[in-house]
Amino acid sequence: VRGNHITHPSYHELAYLHPDQFQPDPARLAAFGLERPYSLLRFVSWEASHDVGETGLSLADKLAVVEHLAAHGTVAVSSEGPLPRELEPYRLQGPAHDIHHVLGLASVVVGESGTMSSEAAVLGTPAVMFAPRGAGVFDDQEAYGILTRIRSYSTADALDAVDAAITDRSAVEAGHRRMLEDKVALTPWMVDFFEREAWRSR
Repeated sequence: VRGNHITHPSYHELAYLHPDQFQPDPARLAAFGLERPYSLLRFVSWEASHDVGETGLSLADKLAVVEHLAAHGTVAVSSEGPLPRELEPYRLQGPAHDIHHVLGLASVVVGESGTMSSEAAVLGTPAVMFAPRGAGVFDDQEAYGILTRIRSYSTADALDAVDAAITDRSAVEAGHRRMLEDKVALTPWMVDFFEREAWRSR
């Protein structure tokens, strides 16, 4: 506690994706028409307030990533906005409430979404994220080796990171174990914190 600023030894995503709260279920993949191995691509609409000045990947870049990932298995694309017709055959369709099972069982998650990249990382899935603008959580996850942030829109750098993550999954698994040892399950931490604060205020 620093004045009115309270920090916690965790990530927001570990409130609902810590292994004590969530385990990916392969049986949930059938609703998406997926079988392992597969890769997930996530594109955003670039309409959020924090996206001002950002443009994302070009269609040519997206197609290059899809083609590269296809060498490693099925490719599924999740997108906030409309997909160009060239990418429509890859559209992920299924129950949105089960998306974390898809994230947790993918070979790799690549894309523009900070939230879904971070979610994949805490689930132990290698995450490769295009993000020129950084954030503390991404820096921390990079230090564990569970997320790779592509600071430019270089598809060559992204594809190198994809190949490294898929061919040497053990490095990500080791980083994931270290992360879970260092962090706490956030939900019980918050329950304990607020119960203690409520007791003190009596």
